[in-house]
Amino acid sequence: MILNRLLAIFLFAVFPLGVFAQEIGGIGTGGAGGGTVNQGTQASSANAWPTVPTIGGAANAIGNPMFVQLTTGVASLGTVGLNAGSNIVGKFGIDQTTQGVTNAVALVPLTNAQGGNLTPVFSAALEASHTLKAGAGNLYSVYATSTASGVAGFLVCVNATTITAGAITPVDFVAMGAGPTTVGISYSPGPPAAYSTGITCAETVAATPFTYTAPAAVVAYHGLVD
Repeated sequence: MILNRLLAIFLFAVFPLGVFAQEIGGIGTGGAGGGTVNQGTQASSANAWPTVPTIGGAANAIGNPMFVQLTTGVASLGTVGLNAGSNIVGKFGIDQTTQGVTNAVALVPLTNAQGGNLTPVFSAALEASHTLKAGAGNLYSVYATSTASGVAGFLVCVNATTITAGAITPVDFVAMGAGPTTVGISYSPGPPAAYSTGITCAETVAATPFTYTAPAAVVAYHGLVD
């Protein structure tokens, strides 16, 4: 009795447990390439070893880590369809179906200045001042040529349809040397200077551009407005 127990202890110490499982319980099998796991079954005898779990037809020794490896078939991820409807798919761009609606861009007609079609406003004869526009508008440029000799002053433009002697508040002004001389004011190609009432330009021979003292009719004007 004692010898049998010692023999059993010796056998367990020398041989791995998996050997006894194979010898006593047998090796479980599965279909080749099936990719399935056999969990093993318990024999009817209380002392019988359970069958070794199998994976894809290969037995896994008891006590070893188990893993699953696909041996047949191809795993694939399905594609998700996009219902385009009226949307643009597959490119980046601006939808020009309806300007100002689908593209959020409204085309604004070019002004005369932007199109290069401004009609010039100019003096027909020498004068003291000139109204370039008798209403609200934009000043793009103006120049004045004085024929008077030895008279200095300023070219001024006021937000009005006329200019009168006395204090003024010019929107634009530039010094004019003793004539004959030509000076100008330009905002081209823009943006222009906005005038809400009118655009009137003149030469003042006062000491400052904030006082209008009319010269003789010795100036010619040329302007671009819209």
